[in-house]
Amino acid sequence: MCIGDWRLGRLITTQATPFDVAAGTGLSYGANSNRIGYMISVRVATPSVNTSVLGTFSDGTIMTLGQGEPNQLVTLEKHGRLPTYALVLSLHTALAVGTVTEFFMPAEYLAAALESFRSQYSIVV
Repeated sequence: MCIGDWRLGRLITTQATPFDVAAGTGLSYGANSNRIGYMISVRVATPSVNTSVLGTFSDGTIMTLGQGEPNQLVTLEKHGRLPTYALVLSLHTALAVGTVTEFFMPAEYLAAALESFRSQYSIVV
């Protein structure tokens, strides 16, 4: 890891939100162009029930999170613009608890990185 990575890392802010989702309900996170990632961890409150939480993004992408799975990490680096879209977590049986951690970076730094990428690869918009 170089010093530039550390400088960028210091610009990232986080917001962790615990959730408690009952069957048939949803938890919404609005679209945000400054969000660079989500980390979602889920624990089903009734371990004997095999269930999962569905994450539906506003572009139609659906992600399934099940009991005992590791944290789901969605980032700009691996998933493109997906973390910037709105997200709804929903559950169809039992009860799930967990945490959604959102990662944000100031817009001016995201724009600077995009300009650097465009100039490096000679992309004209």
